Amino acid sequence: MEDVEAAVADLGLKKGAKSGREELQALIGLEEVKKLVSARMDLAKMQKIKRDAGMEAGFIPMHMAFKGNPGTGKTEVARLIGRILREEGVLSVGDFFECGKQDLVSAAPGESAKQIAGLFQAARGSVIFIDEAYTLLGPGGSEAVTALIDQMEKLRDEVVVIFAGYTDEINELLDANPGFASRVRTQVEFPDYTADELVEILHFMADAQEYSLSRGVDRKVRGVVEAAMGEKRFGNARFMRNLLEEALLQQSVRLANAETYAIKDLKKLLAEDFVWEASASRPSIGFAA
Repeated sequence: MEDVEAAVADLGLKKGAKSGREELQALIGLEEVKKLVSARMDLAKMQKIKRDAGMEAGFIPMHMAFKGNPGTGKTEVARLIGRILREEGVLSVGDFFECGKQDLVSAAPGESAKQIAGLFQAARGSVIFIDEAYTLLGPGGSEAVTALIDQMEKLRDEVVVIFAGYTDEINELLDANPGFASRVRTQVEFPDYTADELVEILHFMADAQEYSLSRGVDRKVRGVVEAAMGEKRFGNARFMRNLLEEALLQQSVRLANAETYAIKDLKKLLAEDFVWEASASRPSIGFAA
């Protein structure tokens, strides 16, 4: 799993945004995702306002499923949901608890339920993000799924659970237990980025590290991206981060073997620094999508 800082870098969060809502809207691409998530946040906000005003407003579970390929922004959007709900008074804390199967499933009978109950107590007022959630369908996962559904109901107005992973596998998880149907009402499909969006994300990543991209980089990278998109489960923004890291390696080799170079060259990447080979011919070491 990627950490939150990597997720921010992957998505290309534009500078100048302040509130969680502003940061959500400032993310590169994801237009339909933003609309759906914003509408869901609006509902949560208005339901809270109605309850505070003494009006009848039955609670609608906030739990969600984020479906899509790696590097499409699921982690960062989930993080922003916690922040938005905290800023708008729906959640009291708004922290972000990222976990996987290893945090939820124990080999000892009965221990998974205890672990999950402890996690929910620690996450009261916050968001629990379960990456690669479909792995709960594996050995030992049945007890964990039952415990999750139980806690999701008990703390439904205090904890938001977001399941994330590949579309088909998440659908399989949600179909595996009827308890998910009434609790995970919102399912969000995260599309792959377009080639132009990924080039824009690359510029953001390079700028964040104070590197400039020379003329010709955009054209070279767009060609690389269009070729890489044909690979199974293309890594999207993760691929771009790996591509940039590889470019920094190539730049280092180029400059180390140059007779002379200027200080400004240390912070400039050329088109020739961006190299990539299809997985069939790429060695097992090095970067992978």
